[in-house]
Amino acid sequence: MNDLMRLVASSRPARLDENEDSRTDPASIMAHPRRPAARPASRRRLVVAAAAVVAGAVIVGGAAVRTKAPRPAPNATGTTGTTGTTGTTAPITARGLLLAAAEQTTHDATTGRYWRTELETGVRREVGPAAHPYAIVRKTSMEHWLPTGPGRPEVIAVRMLGAQPAGPADQAAWKADGSPRRWRDGDVVITMDDGERGIKTATEGHLLLGGRPVTSRQLATLTTPGALRKFLQARADDLEGPTDYLLFVAGETLVTDLPVSPAVRAAGYRMLADLPGVRLLGDVRDQRGRAGVAVGYLRDGSEARLIVDANGGRALARESWHGDTLLSYQVILSADYTDAAPPMK
Repeated sequence: MNDLMRLVASSRPARLDENEDSRTDPASIMAHPRRPAARPASRRRLVVAAAAVVAGAVIVGGAAVRTKAPRPAPNATGTTGTTGTTGTTAPITARGLLLAAAEQTTHDATTGRYWRTELETGVRREVGPAAHPYAIVRKTSMEHWLPTGPGRPEVIAVRMLGAQPAGPADQAAWKADGSPRRWRDGDVVITMDDGERGIKTATEGHLLLGGRPVTSRQLATLTTPGALRKFLQARADDLEGPTDYLLFVAGETLVTDLPVSPAVRAAGYRMLADLPGVRLLGDVRDQRGRAGVAVGYLRDGSEARLIVDANGGRALARESWHGDTLLSYQVILSADYTDAAPPMK
């Protein structure tokens, strides 16, 4: 993941902090660029490819899942995530889906002065009176320009998109609370109103993978799942959590966040496919209503999820759930290499 934590923390000018939430939850600020699709692939193409690769693969969890009736991914109250069916009886697994995505991951372009991503994040917050609390979702828009060479600044443009009740029950509780447009979460004020755009620049771009800095040269060598796994395991010693969970989160980062070659991105998908415990959740829609297929890693009742577009295996979104409650999400609106200049004000 790009080194957004420090930058986003100070990305809003001080004059914007008087009435808005100026602190951004680090867990919610993870860029998820999707690769421009060089050649659209139909859902049938992805499902058929998945069925082919799973024929000789070890089935995660010991049972195949048929896409005609996938295991429903639970919906958070008030979110747009929904489940559906593919209308085919081809048996697939999480492993088969991820291997198919690896085969189909491509880029229209692999060079440019900047790697540019645009995403939306949402974070659940509990607010309201202690006797009758309710949840709101606080949304943020982020545009990130990461230079691919020396001598150009890294630029992050952030805009708060306001907050709203998370679901119907929260909407009713919000009305019972007098329909406030502002809430205090500790020493932070959250508002329903959109904010102004704030821009932060840095003298050089930084990349993070597995919780530590990584260089483009190091990333370029990670072209096999074995090399990638070994590289990440060496970084996981001082991190909390089971190794496979940490590898899943780092693999998500690689296939969604970082400006890497198709070979490295494919290695990320293949490493994810080899992880025990990764499960297929079936057809879903991300928080922008886009159709995809989700896989997840469940840990202590919480689940990290990756949503993949059937057209070319592009990563659409990452989500964090606890049970049937959506805690946070990041959706990718655009991601590409460009020679255009970033906004500076």
